[in-house]
Amino acid sequence: MDKGDLMEAFDVNVGGNFLMTVKFVNQPLRPTGQQLNLINVSILRTRHPKAAFTALIGRMADEHLVEDVQIISYHPGALYSGGASKSVDENPLKWDEMALPADYAVWAASPEASWLHGRFVWAHWDVDELKADKDILKRLNEEKDSLIVAVQGSTEVSMESILNK
Repeated sequence: MDKGDLMEAFDVNVGGNFLMTVKFVNQPLRPTGQQLNLINVSILRTRHPKAAFTALIGRMADEHLVEDVQIISYHPGALYSGGASKSVDENPLKWDEMALPADYAVWAASPEASWLHGRFVWAHWDVDELKADKDILKRLNEEKDSLIVAVQGSTEVSMESILNK
């Protein structure tokens, strides 16, 4: 990929979506106290600009209480679409139902999904199993970065650690 292709992809997938999101969240005619729902569908390939937007709106979730704007990103699942049928045979894999992403989006916009505010999840994960799993709930409560799209690494970087001595 050359720089022009990269910048075009970034402008569309990050810049354009960011501008739409800012306008959506800051609607001038929004009634006071009305909660908004921002549901982001992302396939989240790590070398793809959509991953950058998913990380960006995760940070936006840090700036907004769930009661103001509920923000959830999710992978739509393994769908046997027209594009998939061109490169993969349907039989060896267990595909998700085509209605799954839409059904999940409706659920993700409900108050029941508020515990996933700012997180990235997969539509085919069983929500009842997740909610019943005490270890997962503990991690979500205690580990700020659990199910978050971000660059993970050292919490502290010093010049001494990167200089030749």
